[in-house]
Amino acid sequence: MVNSASKNPVDELIDKFLNYLLVEKGLSPNTIESYSRDLQKFVLYLEKNNISDLNQVTALEVIDFLLALKSKGLASKTTGRNLSALRTFFKFLLQGNYLSVDPTLNIDSPKIQLRLPSILSIAEVESLLCQPDGAARRRSGRDLIKRQNRSGCSVTLVEKGVSFTLRITPMIYNELCGNRCISGTC
Repeated sequence: MVNSASKNPVDELIDKFLNYLLVEKGLSPNTIESYSRDLQKFVLYLEKNNISDLNQVTALEVIDFLLALKSKGLASKTTGRNLSALRTFFKFLLQGNYLSVDPTLNIDSPKIQLRLPSILSIAEVESLLCQPDGAARRRSGRDLIKRQNRSGCSVTLVEKGVSFTLRITPMIYNELCGNRCISGTC
């Protein structure tokens, strides 16, 4: 929550908002702390630009704030999270009749650069397929799990909590590993 020694009207609204997130929305303390940090960055921006009333905030101020974050080297994902916090905050203020206009309404989220997933080499796939059924190994933060059934082989890659499953037909499976892996002896 906001430091009570430096209470201003904006800080009081932020406290009400954070309490709303905790009590009514049931968000976790970590999530509320993230909202608090993001909103405090915005409050500092407002103070630096001599804006003390949230009714004075327009889309231009919000965009300028986001550009200031980006100029500090913050990633698009972080900037987007800050915008999300502001959207939720301003929506709360509108619903509570603290504001009459939402300055975040027509602002697009920053484009987040997507990265292609890393792929396994042919040698890694062959090695994985040649493991005994149900075997798992840990390799550079990945869990690789191989299962074999009558319809072929299923390989699941679990990386950072996201799983991808590769299904391999019996013909390809046997071509890569041959019958020697069916019994689990590579």
